[in-house]
Amino acid sequence: MVTINLLNPGLQLTRTLPSILISVFLFMMAVGLLNIFLSVRMSLGAVNAQVIGIVMASYFGGMMAGSLYARTIVARVGHIRSFTAFAAVATISVILHGLFDSLATWSVLRALTGFSLAGMYLVIESWLQEIATQGDRGRLFSFYMISNYLGMAAGQLMLNVGDPVGIELVLVTALLFALCLIPIALTRATHPAQIEVHKIRFLDFMRRAPQGSLGSFSSGMIIGAYLTLAPAWGIQHGLSSAKISLFMALSIIGGLILQWPIGKLSDRYDRGLLMLVLGLAMVVMPLSFIFNLGGPGLTLLSALIFGGIAYSVYPLSVCHANDQTPHGQFVMTTTVMLLLYGIGAAIGPLLAALFMWLLGSSGLFVFIMITAALVAAFMWRWHDTAPDRHQTAFMAVPRTTPLAPELDPRSEEDHLYEADDTDEPDEQETETIQDLKI
Repeated sequence: MVTINLLNPGLQLTRTLPSILISVFLFMMAVGLLNIFLSVRMSLGAVNAQVIGIVMASYFGGMMAGSLYARTIVARVGHIRSFTAFAAVATISVILHGLFDSLATWSVLRALTGFSLAGMYLVIESWLQEIATQGDRGRLFSFYMISNYLGMAAGQLMLNVGDPVGIELVLVTALLFALCLIPIALTRATHPAQIEVHKIRFLDFMRRAPQGSLGSFSSGMIIGAYLTLAPAWGIQHGLSSAKISLFMALSIIGGLILQWPIGKLSDRYDRGLLMLVLGLAMVVMPLSFIFNLGGPGLTLLSALIFGGIAYSVYPLSVCHANDQTPHGQFVMTTTVMLLLYGIGAAIGPLLAALFMWLLGSSGLFVFIMITAALVAAFMWRWHDTAPDRHQTAFMAVPRTTPLAPELDPRSEEDHLYEADDTDEPDEQETETIQDLKI
């Protein structure tokens, strides 16, 4: 159940939204810069791809833990103080990257950064849920997604402001985390209300929506491996830091560009079939990277297209899972999808690094091809069309914390359904996020 403060929502939106979007853009820049900087720095230092995968995957493990347990901190001290604490911890962990060269220490710091980012997302998304109304929820959700994508893409390009083996980029990243504190700390908005999530059985959900579950998990594996190890691939193929940053930024921008056309197609055609097509496309696209087809221009174009395809799988998987979900359980479904994505994102870099160790730098894209081929095969095996009455509208979904689904306009239908279904909520049927059973 979600409590929304409807007291002068327009004033809340005007006061809060700009601060939130600016903060999101700034700390997503920091996240994007930190990810590409660490991968490039370790690659330039001739660090084994497997070690790079372990260090970088620690971030996603920390995010999963933060998604489940940071809620306790927020409930205890409030949203503004929690955001300040999480951002401060992220800033400190980034600075410590520059003080220690131990890869084991970096791995711990990555996990700490991931936990802190999950807490920051938790605060931001609960705040957005508070100020959203049924009439503007879709636009607010779109603004949030745009801030995410643009911030992450800008962070890739920030690699060019300093030497990857120096201390400058560490300081810039820490500065961005510190700057994101200012808009939130100075806001005059009130704290958001408590958000509760219904209990859900993990295995029961996977049996009910196998295609959506597999799509979310495999999307996490592919995106996690790509973001973690693609910069290392670029270094080994002789790309400069400037070209690597552009390569990574274009893949993220491609994900932003293709959200709308993929969404329109998914609202007209069977989503299971569309996921099959995307899986087959991801089998073909990596060939241009493996065999170095064309020059730098074609490589950058391939990155744009590949990113558009890869980043479209997760929101499509969420929509497909909701097509198979009983009415009134949208938020629960998307929560599990987020956790599946996080598990995949933690495992993907480890497996991709093993492929790179066995096959060389192109092993990253061989791993992506094999993963996509297996997904396509299972999609064909499980292919079935959801009845039209269950077909939900496509919506790009952020892969952040279990509160993200509350921002989706379709979640409003869940709350209306719950209100009509019962007069008084049963407290035993709900629980807070930190008690979520999976």
